[in-house]
Amino acid sequence: MFSDVADFGSPSRNDEDRRIIREALFSMTYAILKSLPDVWSWDDRGDGQLTVIPSVPTVNIVKLLHAELPIALDEHNHAYHAAAQIRLRVAIHVGPVATDSLGVSSEAIIKTSRMVEAPRLKKAMRSSKACLGIIASPYIYDTVIKHNRELTGYSKIQVRVKETDMSAWVKLFGLELQSPDI
Repeated sequence: MFSDVADFGSPSRNDEDRRIIREALFSMTYAILKSLPDVWSWDDRGDGQLTVIPSVPTVNIVKLLHAELPIALDEHNHAYHAAAQIRLRVAIHVGPVATDSLGVSSEAIIKTSRMVEAPRLKKAMRSSKACLGIIASPYIYDTVIKHNRELTGYSKIQVRVKETDMSAWVKLFGLELQSPDI
């Protein structure tokens, strides 16, 4: 799972706003995933996080994200001024991950990081004012999302970022949704 805060470097934000956002993102991620076995890890990516969750059924993770992350973002955004509010993109994918003395690396992580940067996801979030956009790999969509009635509302998009050209599935969350053009 790769998360990225939209417009983290905006000139309307100062260092204190960014500190609030980073701490809130870590707290939200921990609170949402704390019910999973203590085998997951996260890596700070400045304006987001890489979270690796081995040996947990993917459907459990996706359901947690759907049920709890929009609520956590809404609570945070109602408690803070505009510059400290969070609009979050989250990419989810499954695949082998290699570890070494510096952390983790793999093709799965690269694809996940490219999905979170998908221009069509960014555009859809900007035009809808959504507080959360989840983008799922074809594998996650085909094996988990399309088989679960609780996980509806995804639209297929093409992801073209750097050397990556792949399809993915997007769902936007938030009170201010307008029917965005994904």
